[in-house]
Amino acid sequence: MNPILIPSKNPSGAHEDILILGAMFEGIFSIDWLMELTGQKASRLIMVLDEAIAAGVISRSRPGAYSFKDKAKQKKLLSQIPPEQKDLASRRLEDIMMMAEPDEMETTLTIARHLCQGIHDESGARRLIRVGGALRRGGYIKEASQCYKKVIKDLQPEKDETSSNLYIDAVLKYARILPDANDPDEIINAALTQAISKAINISDSPSEVLLRMHLGEYEWYQGRFDASTRHFNEGWDIALKTGNPSILRSALIFRIFFLWWQGRYNDIVTLYEELVPEVDKYPTGSFAILSAALLGSSYVACGKVAQGFGLLNGLFSHCQTLNNPDNLIKVALHLGLSFIEIGRIDKAVAYFEMINEKGLDTLTFRLKNAALGILSYAYLLKKDYQLALEYFPKSLTTTHALLVSGIRTHYIFFFLMLMEKGKLPKVADVSMEKMIQRVIKTGNIHARGVGYLFKAQMMEKEGKPPKEILKALKFAMKYTKESGHVIQLAKIQLESARIHMLLGDENSAKKVVRKASKVLEPINKALIPEDLLPLLKEQTVREDLLDEIIRLGQEVVSIRDNRELVQRILSTVNQITGAERGAIFMVDEHSGERKIELKAAKFLTVNDVAHEDFKTSMRIIKETISTGSAQVVQMEGFEDISPPSSNIDGKIKSCFCVPMIYKNKIVGALYHDYCLFSSGVKTTDLEMLSYFAGQAAIALDNAQAYEQIQKLNEKLEGEKEYYLEQHLKGLQYNDFIGNSPGIQRVFNQIRRVAGEDTTVLILGETGVGKELIARIIHRESKRNGKPFIRTDCSTLSPALIASELFGHEKGAFTGATHRRTGLFELSNGGTLFLDEISNTPMEVQMQLLRVLQTHEFQRVGGFETIQSNFRLVTASNRDLKDEVKAGRFREDLYYRLNVFPVVLPPLRERKEDIPLLALFFLKQYAGKMRKPLEEISKIEMEKLLGYYWPGNVRELQHVIERGVILSSDSYFKVPELATPPREHAMLQEIIPLDDAVRNHILYVLDKTGGKISGKGGAAELLDVNYGTLRSKMKKLGIQMNKQAML
Repeated sequence: MNPILIPSKNPSGAHEDILILGAMFEGIFSIDWLMELTGQKASRLIMVLDEAIAAGVISRSRPGAYSFKDKAKQKKLLSQIPPEQKDLASRRLEDIMMMAEPDEMETTLTIARHLCQGIHDESGARRLIRVGGALRRGGYIKEASQCYKKVIKDLQPEKDETSSNLYIDAVLKYARILPDANDPDEIINAALTQAISKAINISDSPSEVLLRMHLGEYEWYQGRFDASTRHFNEGWDIALKTGNPSILRSALIFRIFFLWWQGRYNDIVTLYEELVPEVDKYPTGSFAILSAALLGSSYVACGKVAQGFGLLNGLFSHCQTLNNPDNLIKVALHLGLSFIEIGRIDKAVAYFEMINEKGLDTLTFRLKNAALGILSYAYLLKKDYQLALEYFPKSLTTTHALLVSGIRTHYIFFFLMLMEKGKLPKVADVSMEKMIQRVIKTGNIHARGVGYLFKAQMMEKEGKPPKEILKALKFAMKYTKESGHVIQLAKIQLESARIHMLLGDENSAKKVVRKASKVLEPINKALIPEDLLPLLKEQTVREDLLDEIIRLGQEVVSIRDNRELVQRILSTVNQITGAERGAIFMVDEHSGERKIELKAAKFLTVNDVAHEDFKTSMRIIKETISTGSAQVVQMEGFEDISPPSSNIDGKIKSCFCVPMIYKNKIVGALYHDYCLFSSGVKTTDLEMLSYFAGQAAIALDNAQAYEQIQKLNEKLEGEKEYYLEQHLKGLQYNDFIGNSPGIQRVFNQIRRVAGEDTTVLILGETGVGKELIARIIHRESKRNGKPFIRTDCSTLSPALIASELFGHEKGAFTGATHRRTGLFELSNGGTLFLDEISNTPMEVQMQLLRVLQTHEFQRVGGFETIQSNFRLVTASNRDLKDEVKAGRFREDLYYRLNVFPVVLPPLRERKEDIPLLALFFLKQYAGKMRKPLEEISKIEMEKLLGYYWPGNVRELQHVIERGVILSSDSYFKVPELATPPREHAMLQEIIPLDDAVRNHILYVLDKTGGKISGKGGAAELLDVNYGTLRSKMKKLGIQMNKQAML
């Protein structure tokens, strides 16, 4: 590397050549960098730098690292660099800095500042993205966002694939961190839109999904709710069409967030319970962890309190093992808010104070503001108004701007109402009325409900008529009910009960209070205000437990889907017992050792079961299965509810286990435990729970039997549907006809390969009979009693080919009204024939490769891994080697398919087979049309032999069919054949001159309808004497009937 030295323009400026280069660094620069840049010895550099320190120009931040102290001097030195040398030096600086291993974040910041100065190509963009990643991991979110913004700006005009990929990568990274960067987002929407366009151009569906969902996110933040929903749904539809499990998982996480922004908690729970595997596991990524926390809060909001806390508490313990403070605080915030929801303020405050003790300075901008707002709420609940008010204004601006959470909206309104009532001093520029008007127009339906609730409270404060207040409360209940927040709905119902009392309607008040109490009393009786308790005196506090178990037991028995059933069983027991976690353990009879296996779990992972802390529980489960006796166990050291700090490790406080008995045999056990709350299950409840467990065992056996029958029925239905389609298309001939050497070679190959399971690739032009060869291979194989499934890849649109091959789940995409069994699944045990394999899109080729390697796949929109024992036969009318070279076909897939190639010759290369085929088709169609056609004359056969047949056997078949239709008597006449294009004529093999003359005469005779003499006859067209033509025809063996010669 050649050294760079820039002479100083100042005659008295000794050694300024070194300082000029140092001035190019924004922030800290290293003496090592100067050595690389100038080629000077360290001794000289140290001397120059020490002199500059003494003069007050620079300072030493640490050994070997310096920065300019005199900014005016730095600017003056920079002005001495000629533009061309500045560019050269700048590029050299980038090379040197990027080779260095930044041992300090300050060094990385210096590199970032320098890289953000110039204009970058692909290489520079990669550097900026790499540095941005280092800054993001170090917590410098705003600086990282500047790196990504620079890449977006520099690569925006570029259109090639590499630049597009870098641009998309930068936009995605920028979109992920922007909410935490506190950076103006003036470019984000335009950047996302441009990135979507680039993703479409390079067929990058996975990135397009994420880009559209991020665009939906930012449209939501900006209050454009309809546009946001449109972008999100477009991304979701694309994710479902790809069938890619990784993309679907990312899209699902986004969907949970989107539903949370909409305030649709019940939809979040429903989505999770529809798609959750039988045994789930805790996520590791920050985005996924937060989505799981949202799910836990949604469970609590929906009244499934124990399950929500079971998930949140397990997630909290999981985050402790990950040692990630940000994730831990996210979960702690949701735990605290959920405790507030159920009126357990002491526990909520304990979590909030724990967050405060950990410190907020290291948190991201968004998380810090959320924590500040909730901390202010916590201090308010502790009646520490001074601290509450101190934190509140700091968080209001951001909270007010985003306003994407109904829960957050509630505590803001709570503050504002106290201000309106004079219990707290008012904050400047904060208006209750304006906030209400804004919130009831938001896209978050829970927030709308909260807005109407506080509107009703304001109306009551202002002395409005009770009927008007009740009208506002009805709107609050409407939106809250739609959100699924049953706890909030019950609280609003209690508010409405007071208004009914004001109207003198005690009966309505009682009905409403009783309805609300059914939700609130099992959670925390203290949630029901004391002034409304008298309205409950005539009511049974809770439905009889036995009646509830019988009712839910009957519901469970009616469920047929196995995955839905196990989750419903666990949810049901958690619901009626208040347990936080649950699992079904089944006895594996096939192992010979009655091994106990985890069948399904709710907020209990495989790792939890394998953990040391679960040993006691595992012993209890084994005892229950062994003895058939149900147990309730209080773990040693846990007598009552303990504060969060004493149970942060997630240890089990109590549990119960009941046997699952079917046909007088113990088949498994239901296990449920408590980590946060005390068990509500008594020994006297075990008999009823055992009854439910028995019902569950029957339901599981029924579901498994139903599932097997359903799979068989689906397969039979699929096969029936498939064969019906094939029958309607019709197979026009029953066997392969040919006696030419080329076809005999093909038959020999078939005999060798048919009995094996080897993958076969059939190559040949369109119409040569590739499908028929595939059917013969299947018929002569050991799979001949199983299905032969075929599809033509060229007839399937790129959007539907994955659904056709792998099947799809109901609702996987627009129009997917029922589950469809894919061809791979239908061909289990049989043969799958994929015609025109070269027409499959690249993304499907990758999935095909994976299926060929493992014989496993997933339906589009599904998560169940399906195995299929199929034999694959493929066909193509193109040379796949050429397709590989052209980049249209994967090389690794080509080698997977090209195990045993069979090449079918075109019809023009096996003309000796034309008479056999023509006569076969003649008999077939003459019989169908009831025409007395039994043979083809020599002259007509000569026409067939002289034609070049670009459409091969299929074209010959159609020509014969058309000829049968047009022939009106017992004489078969070949219909007019297409004029051979010049390129086809040139491609034909070289033939003797007499054959060429003979073919040409036949072609002219066909054009004249067999007329030889007279005007318009063949002799006139060929410009020869009639007698000469007759003599030539006789010599060449061309015969015509007498009628044709007239």
